Order: sequence, then C-alpha cells, then structure tokens
Amino acid sequence: MTGQVVELLTAETFDPSQARAIGASLPCLHYLQPEFLGRTQEALLVAVTEGLSPDQVAAFQPRLAAVLGELSAGFLERACDTVLTEQEEVHRALDDERQQVERELDEHRHRLEEVVGERTADLVSAIEHLEQEITVRRRVEGALRSSEERLRLVVQNMPVMLNAFDGHGNIIVWNRECERVTGYSADEVVNNPGALELLYPNKDHRERILVRRIEPTDKSVLR
Repeated sequence: MTGQVVELLTAETFDPSQARAIGASLPCLHYLQPEFLGRTQEALLVAVTEGLSPDQVAAFQPRLAAVLGELSAGFLERACDTVLTEQEEVHRALDDERQQVERELDEHRHRLEEVVGERTADLVSAIEHLEQEITVRRRVEGALRSSEERLRLVVQNMPVMLNAFDGHGNIIVWNRECERVTGYSADEVVNNPGALELLYPNKDHRERILVRRIEPTDKSVLR
C-alpha cells in the first residue's frame, strides 16, 4: 500500500480514483474502525516523508493531502457499503429464522388442532354412546315398570287368594281376594311382623302354617 501511495505522490498527474480505490480496499480486509484509518494515514505519512527534507515534504504536502483525503473517502464509502451489506445479511438471517419459527409454530398449532379435533370427536362419540345407553336403559326400565304394573294388576284382580312372603316371614303380597275373604286390608297385613297373629290367632295352627310356608310347594300360598 505504501508503494502505491508513493507512486501517486510522484506521478506527473494525480488520479483521485486510484487513491479512493486504495482507501476502499481497507474495509475489504475487515478494517472498518475509523481509528484504523487514522493509524493508516499516520503510518503512510511517516513512510512517504521518511528521509525527505522539510522543503521536499512541503512540496509533497498538497498532493499528500489530496491522496489522504481521497483515501479517506474511499474507505468511508466502502465501509458504509460493507456495514449495510452485513446488516442486510443479518436482517435476512433473522427473517429466515423468524419464518422458520413461524412454520414450526404453524405445524404445532395444526397438530394441536388435529389432536383437539380427535379428542373432541372421541368425546362426542362417547357422549352419544352414553346417551344411547341411557335411552335404552330408560326404555328397559319403563318396560319393566309396565310389566310389573301389569303383573300387579293381574295378581290383585285374580279371583283367588294370592299372597307371598319374604325371607323374614313377612307378607309382601296380599291381593284383593285376600282382603275380601279375611277382612284385613293390604295396609294391615303387608310388611306387618304380626300379620300372622291377626290371621291365625291359634298358636298351634299358626305354627303349622309357618312350617308349610317354608315348603317349596306351599311357599307363597296362604292355606
């Protein structure tokens, strides 16, 4: 670089573009700090004036000032371009990274929506299945109640005495014919632990009734 500056100083005609090109080459070497330009100018000044007399230095002074000025202009111009280029590269890298993050977020969001949709569909299906089971159970319970009511009406209206006992010896069924023949209503007899004493005051007869009650063939019929 020093040799190039000396050639510019000693040339018959001064070409500013050459001095500007020298300055522009400095940022290409990654020397972008302004203080580096100052040190370069000082080093060039010392190198080109070394061994010259004061008169010779004074003779070179205008050309030297012009060279250093163009060198500074070239340096600043290229340094600005380099910084702007680096900033653009940084912005592009940041933009690429942002787009990548957005794509990943979109993928995660779509996957989450799919999972939520699948879970929602499963939940809806489970609810529908449960509603169907509830509907079937209600239908069965309704049919059972209807069947029990029909059986109760049949038992109540049979023209014969029908009764039944639970495992504790309590009467749990007492139809209208039983009420008519005995004179005791269902309210007086059903689930009444003393109902047999009302129906069979004689202890011996009552005990025989109790014995016959536990026999399978006579379990539910009052004799």
